Amino acid sequence: MPTLKIHLEKDEFAPIERAAMELKVRVEDIAYAGLDSVMRNAKDEATIKLIQRAKSARQIGLPSWADRPHEIHAYESMA
Repeated sequence: MPTLKIHLEKDEFAPIERAAMELKVRVEDIAYAGLDSVMRNAKDEATIKLIQRAKSARQIGLPSWADRPHEIHAYESMA
């Protein structure tokens, strides 16, 4: 079976891990769900732009959902 490896910074992995614990799933389940969503919509213009923006943003710094000092994430404020 092929393996897909994703290299994340500690500040990127931590919020994913917290979300997985809250949802009572594995981190891999969240990654697979994200990949599933993208692949289902891969031909949509909005998804193509999302992928391009994410790629460009990752070259500059961490994504907006990554841990940053003293920052409350949108998904965490809904708890």
